[in-house]
Amino acid sequence: MFSYFNDKELILGTAMWGWSVDRATAFSLLDKFYESGYRWLDTATNYPINKKADDFRRAEEWLEEWCKINKIVDMRILVKVGSLANDGSSDINLAPSFLLMSSDFYHQKFSENLACLSVHWDNSDDFLKVQNTVSAFKKFSEYGLEIGLSGVKNPHLYAEAAPELLEHWLIQTQENLFTNKARLHYQQFFPDARYLAYGINSGGLSFNNSYKPNSSLILRNKNDITNLGRYEEFLIKISELNGSPRTFNELALLAIYHNSAISGVVIGPSKMEQLIETIDYWEILQKGVDLEIIKSFVGNVLENA
Repeated sequence: MFSYFNDKELILGTAMWGWSVDRATAFSLLDKFYESGYRWLDTATNYPINKKADDFRRAEEWLEEWCKINKIVDMRILVKVGSLANDGSSDINLAPSFLLMSSDFYHQKFSENLACLSVHWDNSDDFLKVQNTVSAFKKFSEYGLEIGLSGVKNPHLYAEAAPELLEHWLIQTQENLFTNKARLHYQQFFPDARYLAYGINSGGLSFNNSYKPNSSLILRNKNDITNLGRYEEFLIKISELNGSPRTFNELALLAIYHNSAISGVVIGPSKMEQLIETIDYWEILQKGVDLEIIKSFVGNVLENA
């Protein structure tokens, strides 16, 4: 069960597995993540997101294989369902029959490691369709699964369809130093839901502005790379304080960790050193950083965002 603020979950994401992350690297990341005591994993039917039909479900296949090889029975796997391809389209099937079939499929695939099923994309403005979709998620919740939302255009319809579930949803939203619009899109209808942030370092932004061809930013054709000068200046100013972040990734983790609206963060490392940096700094945050860092952060970074 996810909790709030002081006990946030660190979640390993798999969107790039099979694209910039090969099988051997994915297995190594899983080994390190598990050995470090973390258990939550996030995946989706359309991962990897490289728009290659032959790679559809590749990430979850690797995850299933790793669990079986290592005889793992205590992972907490979150699966986003509904998408029918990895081509970037919103071609989905959220009919109750399909969702119940998907539930059976993932129970067989992940058995006791399955923890949550989540809607993955829904642009529908048809209340009856949404109501039918929610009927399946009510059953999942009754069975003891967590339920989630991701990429929903009209969240008010989900709120209206099941007011008794308002506090039960795990809602994934893109959130970082530059935007919280996605969370606010939901929060007016789900004020007490639990929010999971992804994209916290904006696709792998770095102070040195040196990006390799297989970096997430380059692969996704993100050409509007932001000038991070003022953030770098801020880190220099607080560099002598205990627990001070040193990289843009660590600064992003600091922002999320001290955001009381966020219950967990989905990370997407493509290399071991990225995962190690994240875990190491996450553990520093859990122990507590110098209060002056937080004061300076709020005053110099957030207010000028």
